[in-house]
Amino acid sequence: MDIDLLVDRYKTTKFSTRALLVFVIATFYPLLTWIEEGEILTEELEIAESETESKRQEYSEIKEKTARIPELEENLAKVENQLEEARKYLPRKVAMDEILKTLAEFEKKENVRLTQFTPEQEEPQPQTDYIEKPVQISLYAKFPRVMAFLDAIVHMKKIIHIRKIDMTKDIENADDGYINANVKLIIYRSR
Repeated sequence: MDIDLLVDRYKTTKFSTRALLVFVIATFYPLLTWIEEGEILTEELEIAESETESKRQEYSEIKEKTARIPELEENLAKVENQLEEARKYLPRKVAMDEILKTLAEFEKKENVRLTQFTPEQEEPQPQTDYIEKPVQISLYAKFPRVMAFLDAIVHMKKIIHIRKIDMTKDIENADDGYINANVKLIIYRSR
């Protein structure tokens, strides 16, 4: 079609038809733009709603965790108290002077003579959280007294294990029941 022919047709049509045609042509571009923008805005709205729901969920989870903070702090305090109590049994450092003092008290109480106290080199234990400190002791007393002394040792607050006991009769006082006891103690400490 020729452009001149279209122009002539346009000029010959009624004013109301021309006005309608101009209106349709004039609103066509904005209408298409609005529809496109509407689709984009709808997508953006859906994304925003999804993100809002996600953030609400995160907020809810954080709020729940925050609500547990006092309970967790209370549990932490309990665990710290338990750890402090456990340190009495398994200290970080072996205090030989305290152990020797305690053994001297047991010596008097049980009527035993402690003739040797020899600490040995510490022995770290692989794959554990403690270290062994061997101590060689020698005792001289009657058998029941030696056993009472050893019983007192194993019931100390600190973890002490008796690993080896060698007992021999005292030849000079064999009739009185005196023995010599060589004992290897293991004193434990944490790393």
